[in-house]
Amino acid sequence: MRKKKKLVAIIVMLTMVVLVILGIDFYKKIIKPLDMKMANNKKIKFVADYSARDNKLVVELDNPVSGNFEYKIDGLEEGYYYISAFATYDGNCDYCFLYGRPYIIDVGGGGDYPKTSVPVKEKQQVVVRGIKVKKDGYLVFGSRMSGGDDSKLSIHSFRVNRETNQDSQYNLLLGGALSRLNYVESTGAKFYDFDGSKKDPLDIMEANGINFCRLELNNNPGKGRGDGKYYLPEGFQNQEDILKIAKRAKKHNFEIQLSFMLSDFWTYGIPEDFRKDIEGIKDEEEIVKILEKDLYEYVKDTMQKMKEQDTVPKYVSIGNEMNGGFFLPYGDSSKNMPNLARFINAGYRAVKEVSEDTKVVLHIACNADDVKWNGNGTGNWFFSLCEKNNVNYDVIGTSYYPFWAETLSVDDFTQWCNMMIRKFDKDILLMESGFNYREDTETGSRGQLSNMGYYEGKYDYSEEGQRDFMIELINGIKCVNDGRCVGSLYWDPIMVAGDGIGWSFKEYDDKVDSNVISNTTWFDFDHKALKVFAAYKYN
Repeated sequence: MRKKKKLVAIIVMLTMVVLVILGIDFYKKIIKPLDMKMANNKKIKFVADYSARDNKLVVELDNPVSGNFEYKIDGLEEGYYYISAFATYDGNCDYCFLYGRPYIIDVGGGGDYPKTSVPVKEKQQVVVRGIKVKKDGYLVFGSRMSGGDDSKLSIHSFRVNRETNQDSQYNLLLGGALSRLNYVESTGAKFYDFDGSKKDPLDIMEANGINFCRLELNNNPGKGRGDGKYYLPEGFQNQEDILKIAKRAKKHNFEIQLSFMLSDFWTYGIPEDFRKDIEGIKDEEEIVKILEKDLYEYVKDTMQKMKEQDTVPKYVSIGNEMNGGFFLPYGDSSKNMPNLARFINAGYRAVKEVSEDTKVVLHIACNADDVKWNGNGTGNWFFSLCEKNNVNYDVIGTSYYPFWAETLSVDDFTQWCNMMIRKFDKDILLMESGFNYREDTETGSRGQLSNMGYYEGKYDYSEEGQRDFMIELINGIKCVNDGRCVGSLYWDPIMVAGDGIGWSFKEYDDKVDSNVISNTTWFDFDHKALKVFAAYKYN
């Protein structure tokens, strides 16, 4: 009996040894180092440890270099893949990214191959999506970086995953709001590239990876149509102005997100042209019917005009940060959700009658707070109300600013997206985010984002801090399950410092008020492009 047990133990032990050897052999077979290309022939030292459990690669730069390392992986089925790696990067690089591509003759991570910038300082999961594997079954995984003294990139482990929900290549949409572009330029503001040369800001954006823009459409902004104390400038952000910006964006190959603000100002009251239609009417049902009709006609008219000039938006949002509702008090989500549902559905119907392919977004001011409240925050509350009231929509839109999110990080935002997707089965679009590149605005005030919440002290109030936060945010978006966070929009990239530029005008003297976001834009006080563009270019 003892001999039998001993024999079994020996067999088990030998089996385990064989399996380990086979495991290591398997990794050595499918993961093969390729030749490395390096600028200036600088030495790159690397260590590769292939095991069944972990792959580790450390790249150390003794001197500033630009170089690549690559690994070829074979034996894959044709289709789309993503790579999930745990990596950390610390150093003085202008860029540092991982990429994946088909196995073709040229070596390098340039071109349009899928890439993701590696977040600075802290070990994090980095996801590269949309990698196409052809019939040859090969995939190449690599890194490219510019370096400085003591720069280091470490890849602790990585995994190749088959995309299960994509028939076409994953394409993350990245951009920001251009709604105030004509207003800002009307003050005489000019924009400059990194080298100081004057350029169209959209040229700078397109050259640096921007492929998406948000256009916020107000009904009829102007004096007397604000909140009684302030108003938006006449002639801007109305239908005519937004149509002009849309044509300009189209020339730069930007996809368009059109936001129907359904207001003449920042507030959520009824716009003047709609309000006139309900003057003197006492019956609430009659008022709701009229507003429903006005909204439908306004949305459809705008969509038709967009279609006529070949600028049909890819996404349309009905309202802005509208978890509290709009057309108040009749569309108050807490008190009159059935009315709000009618308004939203009227807008949805108008959009789809012009463009079936356009996705309708409901944009809430959530800042991932469901994570803080164990799944019972703004997102769950509002979209459960929508479900209960048969609201039609395609995409969940949200804002996420570190300032407003307080203790919640990008990892929390990723978790929130997955939470919403599991419960409501909708794609996510990040409609607004922002980060200061300096503490103060041009007037010396702290501006709208007076602190950086979770990231206070983690990233500096600097060009580099703004860039590094956006790198972390974009990577967090790519980490969302199945690539179902479809894009990110920044607020506001072009509302730069300058005479005549402010968040509103004062009713009592018609003078411009302060610009509370001039320290969060993509251009500095002299309107020169900032380093934040690297977060987009290398993603």
